[in-house]
Amino acid sequence: AEINQIGRAALTPNVLDEQQRLIDQVNENIPVSVYNDNGVVRLYTESGVSLLTSSSAVEIEFNPAGLASGDRTLENGGLSGLTVNGTDITPTGDSGQGISGGRLSALFEARDEQIPEFMAGLDALATDLVARYADDNVDPTKTAGAEGLFVTGLSAPPVDGTVGIASLISVNAAVDKGQGGDATLLRDGLGAATPGVEGNAEQLDRLVEAFNDPRLAPGAIATSGSQSASKLAASFTSTVNYDYQQRSEDALYTGTRYDATLKSELSATAVDTDQELQELLMIEQAYAANAQVVQVISQLMDLLIEIA
Repeated sequence: AEINQIGRAALTPNVLDEQQRLIDQVNENIPVSVYNDNGVVRLYTESGVSLLTSSSAVEIEFNPAGLASGDRTLENGGLSGLTVNGTDITPTGDSGQGISGGRLSALFEARDEQIPEFMAGLDALATDLVARYADDNVDPTKTAGAEGLFVTGLSAPPVDGTVGIASLISVNAAVDKGQGGDATLLRDGLGAATPGVEGNAEQLDRLVEAFNDPRLAPGAIATSGSQSASKLAASFTSTVNYDYQQRSEDALYTGTRYDATLKSELSATAVDTDQELQELLMIEQAYAANAQVVQVISQLMDLLIEIA
C-alpha cells in the first residue's frame, strides 16, 4: 500500500525512484506484473492473482509449522501453503496458480522437494545398513530376528521408505563402550556368552563382507541393481553433487541472461553517454569560440575609443 501512497504524491523523479524501489522489493520475493496508471500501481502474480489494488494491498496467509519433519508435508496438511483471499498460490502446490521464481518460490522448493528428497536418501542408506547387519548369517551368535550391529529402537525392522530412520540409527549398545557395552563382542558376536580367542577374525570378516555384499538398492537412491553399502553411499553422494552442480549452472545461466536483458534494456532506453559527451565537447568548443569573439570585439572597441 505504501507504493500507492507514494504514487499519489507529486510524480517527481525521487518519488518515482522510491516507488520503483518498493516494487523491486516485492519482485524479489514474488515476481509480479506491474500496471502503472499515473503513479497508482496495481500488482499481479504471473498467473493473474491480484496483490495490490489501487486502494489496498491484499494479505498473503501462511501458518508457520514451527518444526518440519518427514511425516509433515504439504500434501497431508502438516505444512502450510500460501493463500491470497482463499486462492492457493503455493509455489509447490497443485492449484495451477502457484507463484514461480523469486525468494519465496525457492524457499518452498527447498522445504517441499529438495530437503525431503535428501532426507529420503539418508533414510534409505540407514535402512540398508540396519538390514545388512540384522541378517542372522552375519552374526550367528545373536538371537534370530534381533537387530544387529546397527539399531533403531523401533519395535519392527525398518523397511524401504520408512521415514526418519536416519535420525534413529545408532550402534548397538552391546558393543558401545560409551553405553556400557563390550567392544570385544565385535570380534566374538553380539550373543557370545564367553570371550572368544584373541586374534580370531572370523566374525569381523563377516561384518566386512556384509558391508561389501551387493544388495538391492533402496528406491530412494538413484541407482539400479544390487550394490554394496559403499557404492550406495557413493551413488547418493553423486546424485546430491549432480543436483548441486545443475542448480549452480542454472543460477549462472539465469544471472547471465538477466545481465544481458538489463544491458539490452538500458541500451534501448537509457542515455547514450558517448553521444552526450560528444555533444558536451561541441558545446564547450562553441563557448570557447564565442569567448574568443567577445575578446576580439572588446579589443577593437578599446582601440576605437583610443582613436576617438
